[in-house]
Amino acid sequence: MASNHGKSISRFQTLVLVLLACLTLHASPQDKYLKGELGLRIPEVGIAVDALYDPRLDVIAPGYKMLNIIVVNDSAQKLFFNPKKDHWKITDAFGKDREAIVSLREKKKSLWAQIKPDMQANIDYPIALNPGQKVMFSIFFKDKVELRDFRAISFYNAYLKKVLTYYSPGIPWEGQEALTGD
Repeated sequence: MASNHGKSISRFQTLVLVLLACLTLHASPQDKYLKGELGLRIPEVGIAVDALYDPRLDVIAPGYKMLNIIVVNDSAQKLFFNPKKDHWKITDAFGKDREAIVSLREKKKSLWAQIKPDMQANIDYPIALNPGQKVMFSIFFKDKVELRDFRAISFYNAYLKKVLTYYSPGIPWEGQEALTGD
């Protein structure tokens, strides 16, 4: 009888892990809009996003400013990206939403061709991200957009069919209390 008990616990544990894996990237449909803090994982999807603006890199794509992005996939499933369907935007320091160019390769082919191939490899929009991995790439804004001190970055992922919004530390947002206990 002890061996059956051991098997049932093992089966139960397996079932729990499978259910968690399925729910990690596929939160309920009503959870289309999820929020978190920049650099930290949103628990419902297991995805963390961080962003850094370095004005020294503005020379890479004349007429545009580059925002470096890091995405970490702490979920149990592969995360897919789509440069034609995904959307990124920031909320600048003044509270205005600014739409990004997700992929220069897709949207600005002549400008993309002027960038050195080794730099292209570092800034190109990814296609997929395996569980437990991170990826770095860049998104672009017209040079008139102020990227310093942005309040939030939002990312619509076509694969997840969700908008993930990450707020800069110190910027209060609705629902923050539930996660931090404040």
